[in-house]
Amino acid sequence: MRVGKTRIRTDPLILPEPQPPLEVIVHGKSKKKHHKHKHHHSHHSTESSSSSSYSYQGNGTSNNLIGPTGPQGPQGLQGDTGLQGPQGDQGPQGSIGPTGQAGYASVQIITNLGTITPAIKVVGSDGSSAIVNGGIVSPSGTTASSFSAPWVSDNALVQDGQWWLSAIDSNNPEWIQYDFGVPLLLTGVYAVCANGRNGAGNKLQGSTDGNTWIDIHTFDGTKWTYIPDGNLSAYSNYVDIDTAYRYIRLYSDPSPYCCYDFIQYIGLK
Repeated sequence: MRVGKTRIRTDPLILPEPQPPLEVIVHGKSKKKHHKHKHHHSHHSTESSSSSSYSYQGNGTSNNLIGPTGPQGPQGLQGDTGLQGPQGDQGPQGSIGPTGQAGYASVQIITNLGTITPAIKVVGSDGSSAIVNGGIVSPSGTTASSFSAPWVSDNALVQDGQWWLSAIDSNNPEWIQYDFGVPLLLTGVYAVCANGRNGAGNKLQGSTDGNTWIDIHTFDGTKWTYIPDGNLSAYSNYVDIDTAYRYIRLYSDPSPYCCYDFIQYIGLK
């Protein structure tokens, strides 16, 4: 369209795309310089020349692409163990186990043992047995293989600090014998001695005539109990036999000596 002689431009004004700032280096010094856009108009911008030299560099940030991801680095060290967590709830109760095998016991009344009192014997399902009606029995007299005066064998009948003391270093077996006057079915024994002076290889022997002896019980070393008061040792155990004997003796293999304070028997006459 023309107005007089002046021509007016009506087409859209197209501006150039903005450019990144340029870095101007003047004699080794860097300066930022922005582009000046020239428009299609009748006027123009001009720059005066100078003797300085310029070079233009882009900042390299507008159109650069992101590089590829680098390789994964090595695994780091394991960290410290954490604190223990709280205890969990108790689990449910387990099922009841199977019923065990039924046991049984039989009771026997024994009258042919040579005793005046019948013996009541209980036999368990495992074969173990016990005479349950024995009591403390007293002898009619005592004898011994040897003694050291005044420590005679009768001192062992009462627990009063009076001792039966055998010969010292006799190098012979030692024994103390009880005569019950009538056959005795022995069911138990209790003996007290000076600590460590029970002799050696202790056992009980029985006889019907006082001459021929049969081993009826061997002492179990685990049945000795230490008594601090008086520095004593005590032996207590059950005796399981089915023959009655008039004579019972406590026997020891050769040892330095035997020193007993009290010997008591349990059984049936």
